[in-house]
Amino acid sequence: MAFSHGSKAVLTVNSVPITAYTESAELNFDVDTDDIRVMGKRVAEYVAGLVAGALNSGAVYDHAIAAMIYPAALAGKPVTFEFGPQGDDAGMDKWTGELIISGFRISTSTRAKATCNWTAVTTGEINLGSYSA
Repeated sequence: MAFSHGSKAVLTVNSVPITAYTESAELNFDVDTDDIRVMGKRVAEYVAGLVAGALNSGAVYDHAIAAMIYPAALAGKPVTFEFGPQGDDAGMDKWTGELIISGFRISTSTRAKATCNWTAVTTGEINLGSYSA
């Protein structure tokens, strides 16, 4: 097993590397399920349906990331993403696909750095591959 620290992660959106600004990234999937509860049975059965995914990210605010994420959010069209939760060394997992930016939030405080958080839903197939040398 190859464990790693989250600081090794890499993230690219719309062919633009944003790792230098990113403090957190979360890729998640949910599988729709529905239960079948028919008379004469003692237990419910389940069937799987569609898979829905999302990518959520938090970053240090900078014009460079705002200039990339905000226009993509306004366009409402899919953009590509590449996420390496353990970095981009050869053999490490690489998640790729398309997503639609569904939210962009900027936060400031007199006691903290300026940050931005954005959310996106995946669209189409999400692929799990690996980085090559």
